[in-house]
Amino acid sequence: MVPQIGAATVAIVTGATLWHLVHEGSFTLTEQILAVGAIAALAAVAVQAIVGGGAVRQLRSSAGDAAGARSRLAVAQRIAAGLLAITALCMGAARYA
Repeated sequence: MVPQIGAATVAIVTGATLWHLVHEGSFTLTEQILAVGAIAALAAVAVQAIVGGGAVRQLRSSAGDAAGARSRLAVAQRIAAGLLAITALCMGAARYA
């Protein structure tokens, strides 16, 4: 879980830097589409950290229902994957907007 959060942090910092360098001062349709993608990516990180992190901690401590924790982890992964798909679509759409 820690490597995923670290990778997300690097991606967020890189994205913010690129936004500042390339899109500073404008908020046209391209930037609006990219903003939707960025929000979806941040939501994916939040889902992974909150839902996934709790399930991983529960599995590591062997406390409670392991099957339920695995189920929550799978749902968190699926939700995050959908949000990241939206992010990728937004990046592609912004290119042609």
